[in-house]
Amino acid sequence: MFTLKVKNFTYNMEILQTQQNLISNNSISLLSPLLFLLLIVCSCSHSYREVQTRHTAQATYDTMQQATLELEATIATFNQQKNSISIQGRALTEEEVNFLNQVSDVTIDFEQWKKNVVAVPTSFQSSQEATFFLKEQEKQMTRLDDIYRQAKKIKEGKVKKSW
Repeated sequence: MFTLKVKNFTYNMEILQTQQNLISNNSISLLSPLLFLLLIVCSCSHSYREVQTRHTAQATYDTMQQATLELEATIATFNQQKNSISIQGRALTEEEVNFLNQVSDVTIDFEQWKKNVVAVPTSFQSSQEATFFLKEQEKQMTRLDDIYRQAKKIKEGKVKKSW
């Protein structure tokens, strides 16, 4: 009878071990697809965020480029007016001198701004890099807006047009 109990005990232990193996194998087989899906979702969300950041950055860059073209045309017109004033061979009025100085200032500011504009990179190494780029781009856009306002003030200015 003692040996029978040992055999029963051994037999019961084998069944218990087999059930535990089945449970752990099923858990692993269920966990594998879940882990795989989780990894895909995480990587896709990262890719999606990067794509969204790139689209935002590219849209801002395109807006700046369009504003740059408009501002270049305005500054070219100012420079033509400046040249017309400068070649008259007479003493310039205070308004004309003020106009010439304002045109020079806005031209210098615009040229410096153009040197600092950075194109959108093809990818970002990290989310911190993307965030930094967007903040810098926002600063560039603010500076361009300031230059645009300067040009608008010059345009609206009441400079005596004797040229």
